[in-house]
Amino acid sequence: MKVLHVCSTANFGGIEKLTYDLTKALSNNKNVSVELLVLNGKGDFLKQFKELNFPCHFSSISGGYDLSFWKYFKLYALLKKYDVVNLHSFNLLFSAMLFFVNAKIVYTMHSVQGEGRIKRKLGGLKRSLQLIFLNKFVDYITFNSNYTLDYWSPYLTNQNAKVVYNGVDLSSISSELSSPEGFEHSNKFIIGTSSRLVAWKRVDLLIDVFAQVLRNTDNDILLLIVGDGPEMDNLIALADSLNISEKVVFTGYKKNVRDYQNCMDLCVFPSTTETFGLVAIETLLLGKPTVVLNDGGGIAEIVGKAFPHDVVNGKAGLLERGLFYVNDYKTDQFLVNKRIEYAKTYNIDEMANNFVKIYESIL
Repeated sequence: MKVLHVCSTANFGGIEKLTYDLTKALSNNKNVSVELLVLNGKGDFLKQFKELNFPCHFSSISGGYDLSFWKYFKLYALLKKYDVVNLHSFNLLFSAMLFFVNAKIVYTMHSVQGEGRIKRKLGGLKRSLQLIFLNKFVDYITFNSNYTLDYWSPYLTNQNAKVVYNGVDLSSISSELSSPEGFEHSNKFIIGTSSRLVAWKRVDLLIDVFAQVLRNTDNDILLLIVGDGPEMDNLIALADSLNISEKVVFTGYKKNVRDYQNCMDLCVFPSTTETFGLVAIETLLLGKPTVVLNDGGGIAEIVGKAFPHDVVNGKAGLLERGLFYVNDYKTDQFLVNKRIEYAKTYNIDEMANNFVKIYESIL
């Protein structure tokens, strides 16, 4: 079968990276001939897309409202080649063009609606048209977690839907880890997080709780925050206002995030409304205790399946669990191995196999 995956841009983001890994995994399946289309062929991830060992097509549609007839004519000619078109985002004009081809349409839902990732009633003309498209014209919808499925279910009448959990490309993860240059952490207990510093990641909550942990332990502890984003200055100011600046390390953006994660004794991801939370799989693969909040969405779903005690309720729960790991917990090799083996079940090959079964069921 011939399958085309479609993503919006080549920017370095969760959806683009997952699409990249998924299409690579599908290319190894002898029953699938996979290709990739990037609708707006710009972004930080462009080089990696161009180096794939199967066809990758690039358009120049901008913002979903490009009215160039010639661009859409070329896309229409391309779409006629495939048995299945798997979309990873909604582009109004491109989606309308799919009405005129014979391919089966699969839509993979990666996100929930709302500025700041706040759950709110769906509205707006574009969203209404998207729902019509999903309910009337899409042959199958996949969701990256039950949380995402539950969010969208009230708006959907299309019953051809299934949760297919995201996967990690285990073959791309190096077993070689280095100590981050310039980061002195020996004989310290490191509480850490790694994320883009935006409001819904709630790193401010972690800093506030960390200040309380400091007051309730005699251990030498540090808070390690790996990442960058618009909230950076506010978070630095918060640490300063709590008089804990010397105990909080902001690294900014780092390519070798895994090296920093490996320094952490306790990983905390306090974000809200995560649709999946791949970062939790990354730290569990390192055998690290990984704590999340119960309103975290998909990330709470993933961690809670195997480690329910590490899904906590608000600041009070995070403080209690943090103090447990700082003051009372001793490294347990059985739990380390359990975390690693559990995380390996979320692998990209299993994800790809699930998609192949869906394609076969609708053809």
